[in-house]
Amino acid sequence: MVCTRPDIPHAVGVMTRFLSNPRKVHWKSKLQKCVALSTIEAGYITAIETDLSKNVMYHAIIKYINVRYHWLCLVIEEQQMLLKKVYTDENVADMLTKIFSKKKLKLCSNLIGMSSLAKVQHSNSKKDEEEELLFFFCFTMSSLIIILLGYGNKSLVCFSSWSVNSAKFFDYKLMGRGKKKSLRVSFSCPTKMASESLSSPISSVATVLWCAGLLLVGLFPTAITGITIKGHERDREALLAIKSQINHDPLGVTSSWNDTVALCQWKGITCGRRHQRITKLDLSQQRLRGTLSPYVGNLSFLRFINLQGNNFYGVIPPEIGRLSRVESLILKNNSFGGTIPANLTHCSNLIQFIATQNNLVGNIPAEFGNLLKLEKLKIDINSLTGQLPVSLGNLSSLQLLHVGSNSLQGRIPETFGQLKRLVNLTLDENNFFGLVPSSIYNISSLEIFSLVINRFHGSLPDDIGFTLPKVQQIYFGINSFSGTLPESLSNASMLEIFDVSRNHFSGKVSINFQNAKNLSWLNMESNNLGSGAAGDLDFLTTLTNCRRLQAFSITNNQFGGLLPNSIANLSRTIRVLYLGVNQITGTIPLGITNLTNLMGIGLEYNQLTGIIPDSLGKLKNLQSVAFGGNALTGRIPISVGNLSLLNAISLEDNLLEGSIPAGFEKCQNLMLMILKSNSLTGPVPKEIFNIVTLSVDLDLSNNLLTGSFPSEIGNLKTLVELDISGNKFSGLIPATLSSCTSLDALYLGKNHFYGSIPSSLRSLRSIAKLDLSNNNLSGQIPEYLEKLSFLKYLNLSNNHFEGQALWGNC
Repeated sequence: MVCTRPDIPHAVGVMTRFLSNPRKVHWKSKLQKCVALSTIEAGYITAIETDLSKNVMYHAIIKYINVRYHWLCLVIEEQQMLLKKVYTDENVADMLTKIFSKKKLKLCSNLIGMSSLAKVQHSNSKKDEEEELLFFFCFTMSSLIIILLGYGNKSLVCFSSWSVNSAKFFDYKLMGRGKKKSLRVSFSCPTKMASESLSSPISSVATVLWCAGLLLVGLFPTAITGITIKGHERDREALLAIKSQINHDPLGVTSSWNDTVALCQWKGITCGRRHQRITKLDLSQQRLRGTLSPYVGNLSFLRFINLQGNNFYGVIPPEIGRLSRVESLILKNNSFGGTIPANLTHCSNLIQFIATQNNLVGNIPAEFGNLLKLEKLKIDINSLTGQLPVSLGNLSSLQLLHVGSNSLQGRIPETFGQLKRLVNLTLDENNFFGLVPSSIYNISSLEIFSLVINRFHGSLPDDIGFTLPKVQQIYFGINSFSGTLPESLSNASMLEIFDVSRNHFSGKVSINFQNAKNLSWLNMESNNLGSGAAGDLDFLTTLTNCRRLQAFSITNNQFGGLLPNSIANLSRTIRVLYLGVNQITGTIPLGITNLTNLMGIGLEYNQLTGIIPDSLGKLKNLQSVAFGGNALTGRIPISVGNLSLLNAISLEDNLLEGSIPAGFEKCQNLMLMILKSNSLTGPVPKEIFNIVTLSVDLDLSNNLLTGSFPSEIGNLKTLVELDISGNKFSGLIPATLSSCTSLDALYLGKNHFYGSIPSSLRSLRSIAKLDLSNNNLSGQIPEYLEKLSFLKYLNLSNNHFEGQALWGNC
């Protein structure tokens, strides 16, 4: 109200002078009995309802209301005045009574005949400076008005002297007398003048000054808009320069960047509401190709730059360092090369710098330690070298640090322990080595901690579960950590992912995972955990409370003891269960079929006995089965034919017997079948060769299979390796093998094949290993074998061939 309606505070100021001793002559405040439709009507009704209207003695005071009101009626009736409704958007008076936008000022100026702001031209820099100074003067006067209106109702402005020739600005003194304050404004005069004191209410003076300021602004509109117009044009030129260096724009994002479209309506551009300058440049995911123009540094009001998901190449323009207002710089997933400009550190307001997945090289600038507002630094998946700057420890606001998938080396600086707000620390896939500073384990805010694929060593702190109470994801895989897994991790109730695979951890796992209800991924494979004794797998029972568990692997350790039946009580959300290459005994629990969402199960190379449960066929989501290297007996369950999603099955090195189920034909996604080293008998079902997806490996070696080998083998055109050696196959070698043009290895040895080598095998141009030994083959050795350029291993021994031996590439 103070800033928009100075007439109201003036009226209030006058009335409040009589609050201490009101008389009848003063109006009284009272809620009106009806609703007034205008300010005039409200005044009229109020006057009538006052005591004045009831007392003829004061009729002279109110008679002006009737006179003026009825006079207006008369003038209108005689058509000397035309009443016309003026809509708010067209009210010229708003420029003197309201706060308005540049657009409204332009409209009001045009309505009263003032020149359009759009036609204002700036002749020279000196004129610009004068107008900026005038604007500053108007702004100062407005500020003074607010100060004046802020003091008591009885404040007076005392003019002790006045001089038109005075060229100096005034100075003021604030005088306090108890609770009453006044503001004395003194204007010095070089000549002597009679001292004259003039007093008036401050609100009146404020109103005059305020109106004068508005008039000055109206008379000199360029003082307000000059800088904006120049900056607006500079932004336009910068964007056109950026457009000129984009040589591929398949989605036409920059097609609107021309003179026919208003600057702030260009696609990917956002302007500030107040000054209409470019504050946001968002060209993400537009498949643009080109270099980034250094003119981007002229967009001085930019706060947000997002270019991710394009193909910008070349260097990151150092001119970006001139953008002091920029808070977000996102260059993710491009082809920017060169080094990270050190002068980016001049962007003192930078909150996030994301340049993931580019071709950046060189060191991380040590000057980054000066970006005290930086919260996110993501420069992973590049080719950066050197060490982590010690100065990064100064980034007290840093919450996320991603430098993974680079070629960085050295140790983690001790100063990183100072990053008390750090939430995500990802240093994976580099060449870091040494001990992890103990202070980092004390960053209680840490939620994601990733050191995968480095050369860190040492043990984990015993109290890690207490010092990192918020930790959710721990990735320590593929390093050289050793020692036992701290039992305190039982306290990590927010743990979701725990990966310590491929290290040197040892001993018994004493972690109680019962509190980790959100645990979804537990990977402890390829360590030395366990002792091969009973009780090694007791911790598995605590996992039954982890109702979100999806993957669990302890493959390649030293775990021993019976496979607990509680494994059947794991969460039904589990998809991967790998317990292979240990010393686990017992049988495969029948309740394993409770895990209905299981996609992969691995129990290979343990000491399991018993049969493969026929109920295995109920796990309709199974894609991978690995039971090899045990002492399993019985037949291969016919129900495996129900596993329509199965793509790999490994049952090698067991004591299985019987025939190969023809039901495998239903497994139309099967790519790998390894049944070697069992006691399987009978002929190979022809139906197997209708699995056209069987491409990686078909290994039936070292069994007791008989009969001729089916000619349907030619259906497996993409098969890479076939091994049927060590069986009792007889007859001719199928000529249809020539259709298996992707074969890299063919092993037919130790069978009873006879006849000559089919000439059609010359089409196996990719063959590298060929073993036909220990059969009854005869005839000439084909000369085409010498011309198979990829053939590196050829074994024709223990047959009945004639002619000269081959040398060639073998």
